[in-house]
Amino acid sequence: MTDDWGDEGELSRSTFPNSSATGIWQKVLYADGYLTVNDIDCRFGPGTESATIRWQAARGLGDDGRVGPLTFGRADNQLRATSDPEIFRYDGTNHDEYFLRVNGRYELFPGHVAYYRSISSAC
Repeated sequence: MTDDWGDEGELSRSTFPNSSATGIWQKVLYADGYLTVNDIDCRFGPGTESATIRWQAARGLGDDGRVGPLTFGRADNQLRATSDPEIFRYDGTNHDEYFLRVNGRYELFPGHVAYYRSISSAC
């Protein structure tokens, strides 16, 4: 599981700008303190791009604001198994976030996000 995200397609303002994959990336940025919970909207806008650049720079990656194999690959190093074989934890700098993994595909898991609004309607 710690190498699951390295083969994902690229996310950016021009490539898949509105998707659940963007929501997953935003949860990573939130867990590491680069976005607020209200920024998780599954839209790769200027705020997500800026947060991505800061996240990449802090990890010594090329800070181009695009989430490709190197960026996703660095993030998936923080994935951990839980007692439920379909739920995985991202060990964030500020707090942990959880993802549902069904048939090898990751999905948003709003049950563990630190707010009680539905992000599924935005994604």
